[in-house]
Amino acid sequence: KDLFEKGEMEEAAELQTKAIRFVEILDSKGGFNGVGKGFMRMLGMDCGPSRFPHTTLSDEDYIKIKEELDAIGLAKLFSKEV
Repeated sequence: KDLFEKGEMEEAAELQTKAIRFVEILDSKGGFNGVGKGFMRMLGMDCGPSRFPHTTLSDEDYIKIKEELDAIGLAKLFSKEV
């Protein structure tokens, strides 16, 4: 929001693209809602397993997701190192 309000559209668009890719990556692993809930554990907030019909992934799956996020430079934007 700050970048947009400052008129720094290129930087704002880059972050928006990364946010969209984040959702796409999690969604491709079994659905954003369930996978996103599990991903919160990697950020230090364990929200418990996902409820049916959402997917709960293994720790190995989340490691692969982290690698994908690292590859696009997104993981460094999280408030906690994953």
